[in-house]
Amino acid sequence: MRPAHDAGLQAAEGFREYQLKVLSAAQANVNAIFEYAQDMLQTQSMSEVMVLSATHSRCQLETIAQQSREIASAAQKLATETTRPLGSGFGIHQPDELTRRPSSLRTSCGLLRRPVLTVRQRRRAWC
Repeated sequence: MRPAHDAGLQAAEGFREYQLKVLSAAQANVNAIFEYAQDMLQTQSMSEVMVLSATHSRCQLETIAQQSREIASAAQKLATETTRPLGSGFGIHQPDELTRRPSSLRTSCGLLRRPVLTVRQRRRAWC
């Protein structure tokens, strides 16, 4: 019963961390929109509008990409740390990193197996 309790506590803490990452990202994005609107009101010409829009878009894309990486990392950490106590409590070995699989595993699952066809065979298959 203890592993389930520990997993519950870790899940609650991990979920809290995940929620904080999501809320932090949302707050940063809302702040960026307001700053963009304020800057837009101060523009004097159409060229300034275009430069501001391009700069804001580029900056936001970079920010969202970084936020996505951080949120995904927090979600992965939550999943890994939540299931680790359960697996060890039941005598199940869990790898430290769940996302990496050797290529031999991928081919044994059939994910990379494709018949190798010659150009002539491909032409016949299309006709």
